[in-house]
Amino acid sequence: SSASPEFNEYQKRFRLAIQNSFGYDVTELTTLRINYLIWQERVYGRVYNPDNVDDNAPLVDNVFGVAIDQTLEAGTLSFELAERSQKTMIGNLGFETKSRIRFNLAYELPINKDYYDVAHFELGLRILLGSNCTSC
Repeated sequence: SSASPEFNEYQKRFRLAIQNSFGYDVTELTTLRINYLIWQERVYGRVYNPDNVDDNAPLVDNVFGVAIDQTLEAGTLSFELAERSQKTMIGNLGFETKSRIRFNLAYELPINKDYYDVAHFELGLRILLGSNCTSC
């Protein structure tokens, strides 16, 4: 039998995510969005080893949120309130420029402390590539 590779948390780790979003234009400049995201962490780019405890601990989470987007002259300001698998509540404030650069500030607050008890802030920067055409 061959030995399994040594586990390294920072090596060959992927997150698989699928997101759906439904938007309703409340006014010409204001959109109400319902978002749903599912992701799986600990998808590794290596051979699965059932004897390795770390291979048997995938994390699958669902995030459901309601957001309001306000179009401004410089871009779009967004606020979202979401919950993650009945474990945490998330507040997310974001701004996306007209050139499709997005800045986020999020705060995650545990509501099921038996499972998860760490509140934290996240800062994000996302550069969106491709067409911005929503009716293509």
